[in-house]
Amino acid sequence: MARLQDKSVLLYDGVSAPTIEVQEGGSPGNYQIGDLVKFDASGQIILATNGLIAGIACMDYTGGTGSATDVQFMELINYNALYLMCNTSTADQVDVGECAAIDFTAGAQHIAEGSTSAGEVHIYGIYPGDVGVDGGRNIVRFSTFDATMIGI
Repeated sequence: MARLQDKSVLLYDGVSAPTIEVQEGGSPGNYQIGDLVKFDASGQIILATNGLIAGIACMDYTGGTGSATDVQFMELINYNALYLMCNTSTADQVDVGECAAIDFTAGAQHIAEGSTSAGEVHIYGIYPGDVGVDGGRNIVRFSTFDATMIGI
């Protein structure tokens, strides 16, 4: 991918999102700064593995699972804001307006272009200069709808 950014997800539209203190959970751990995270059953953050996204990790995973002294920070997702995410292939104009799934690989989360069943993000545009670029960045908004909730 030619244009990979150093973070999986970046806030694009300038609206700041609140950051909260959280504890890190166990498996799946190994998230990195900029990765999407979710809450586990114990209320601790873990690497997001589906569309149930709570926020963006502001710190790397430390392995200090559930320790009261292990404070992490997470930027809450603003479902009205626009974010930048790299595309698995080429950032093409035909993708604009589509819903797409996310590949939740730690440290390299990106849009799985062509994979629309999960509908975790809506593609609103292409970052200037990335049209037709392999691994180019798309401007996206996170979906509040998770198809897995209703068995799709």
